Amino acid sequence: MLETFDEFTTGLTMIGADGVDALNGFSLIVELPAAHDLQLPDALKRIVGARLYRAVAEVLEASELYEVDTLRLDWSDGNVGVVYKEPSFGFRIDIHRDLRITLSRSGSSLRLFHNWYRLLMPYIQGLVSRIAIDLTEVLDSDFDLQPLRAGYRFSLIVYDFIPVRAQKPVSSHELIGPLLARRPDEDGRFRPVLAGRDAASSLRTGRLDLKISNFREAAPGVHLREIYDIQAPGNQGYRGIWLDFHCIAETIDGDDSEPGSRLAPRPDFLLENYEVPYRDFFRDRVVKGFMADFFKDWNFSCAVGAMP
Repeated sequence: MLETFDEFTTGLTMIGADGVDALNGFSLIVELPAAHDLQLPDALKRIVGARLYRAVAEVLEASELYEVDTLRLDWSDGNVGVVYKEPSFGFRIDIHRDLRITLSRSGSSLRLFHNWYRLLMPYIQGLVSRIAIDLTEVLDSDFDLQPLRAGYRFSLIVYDFIPVRAQKPVSSHELIGPLLARRPDEDGRFRPVLAGRDAASSLRTGRLDLKISNFREAAPGVHLREIYDIQAPGNQGYRGIWLDFHCIAETIDGDDSEPGSRLAPRPDFLLENYEVPYRDFFRDRVVKGFMADFFKDWNFSCAVGAMP
């Protein structure tokens, strides 16, 4: 099990009132082989729902979250899902028509998220495996419905960027602009991205989005893709950016010495080692690395749902 929140954040000055203190959302997406469509007769759909409900209820008991009376079936958007409506530790799990399984949680303080993650996630591999087995039986599938891909997403809304040595907030464009060395100007040619008083071009910059991914060998034979997704709105006076950080187990290209080769995905690794996306990626590389470097001269706030 993960350590307590205080142990988890020891020595991290980037976590706190002037840094990362809340997540805007979290999701885990597990893709099963799309060998079937979950557009089922109502009778079979009810069976899938009942089995999902039972499986999640047992996880709530095992994790000591309890409050099973707040667990509800949900059939919206053609999916089969359950919603756990407990105020502090709520989440939902959906089985989509294309046999994607999603676990999602709305935003909350980072401390509350950590406590939820610490209690629930040790059971996620077993829960996904049980859902896959139940689907195989109900759909009478001759195809092994085991996970092909798994990805974790941690989302932040960051706003009110105030320089440490000043008290005047700056816009999202002024903050993110230095990450983009050049952009197409009036004539389409690449020129330096300018912001604030230096932005003399008659061409007004719109959205500034940047997505960077790295491949990392997390363990022998286990390769993960880590994505840093930074989004600034087109309003140049806006003082907020959206940050999505993904840790994904999927098929990737092999060594360059063997063109066309592929490395097999290991979604089982990410499901079993649930601490890797959260501790090794989000805490150690996103917060201690990216956030600490990117915001080293700034204080900021984190929002849940929408900026105040």
